Amino acid sequence: MSLLYFLGEILMIRKILLSGLGLSAALIIYGTASAAILGSPHEIGNGPNLCVACHTPHNANANAKPLWNHTASSAAYTMYDNAFSSTLDMAVAGNTPTGISAACLSCHDGTVGVSSYGGVVANDVLDGGKSVGTDLTDDHPINIAYDPAADPDFVAATGVTGAGLKLYNGQVECATCHDVHNGPGVTGKLERPITTADLCTACHIK
Repeated sequence: MSLLYFLGEILMIRKILLSGLGLSAALIIYGTASAAILGSPHEIGNGPNLCVACHTPHNANANAKPLWNHTASSAAYTMYDNAFSSTLDMAVAGNTPTGISAACLSCHDGTVGVSSYGGVVANDVLDGGKSVGTDLTDDHPINIAYDPAADPDFVAATGVTGAGLKLYNGQVECATCHDVHNGPGVTGKLERPITTADLCTACHIK
């Protein structure tokens, strides 16, 4: 392995350490994430650092987290929002995905090459079932403020997080249900295998 490889690994671990975690926790988090990505469809880095296609310790894209290195999409989206659905009682923030959902869509809207990162431009865009496109009205809402007070058919936010799902700044995002670092045995990179636990009823009262 090259010196560049080890420098890249050290920088990523250092960034985790600076977040306030101890060395053991940093190594566990990094090792677990790396093991899940290795050999999966998300192993797209062609450099010495396994994480570099998505993450960078410096000069990250401020509009997509965490520490995003992949080229952002500039597409115009049609959102699943209150204007689209009269039955949607919770508010959707804006007409453009932000944060961690913007990170996912930088590959999965099919407008940016998968290998476009670190200043490199590539044309290997996703298509078919791997791309959700830019019309998001046929997908679960994202950028939606999770507010059970606005709709009594939803579980309290503490129940959602207690079930192991994440809300991002109080919002439902792509990563509420999906985890890119899940191992290859989990269909759809879901936070919970849908065959063993009901993912939907962690939020929806049905």
